[in-house]
Amino acid sequence: MAFDKGNKHAAKSKVFDQALRRAIAQDDGVRLRAAAEKLLDKAAEGEVWAIRELADRLDGKSVSTHDVTVTKDVKRLSTTELLALISAERAASEGDGSGEPAQVH
Repeated sequence: MAFDKGNKHAAKSKVFDQALRRAIAQDDGVRLRAAAEKLLDKAAEGEVWAIRELADRLDGKSVSTHDVTVTKDVKRLSTTELLALISAERAASEGDGSGEPAQVH
């Protein structure tokens, strides 16, 4: 049984992207250039959000890591149980904003 290539769901989320690209093309990118200039100006003024945005665009976003401490015998857990533990860890560490791993017992 052959599968269709590509992610069909990803195409649905590109509607805004396509509309934005059409708008940029309509004025030959004049407003896009103006927006880029404003972003550079804000970064030059020391605005942290603008500096971060430039760094993310030029260097790519930094990879976040999560440390997980599990006190259960993972050899006895099913794949579903392991995935649930990992999911709970991620939610806990993102929810409290500390970035510290939550204790899973």
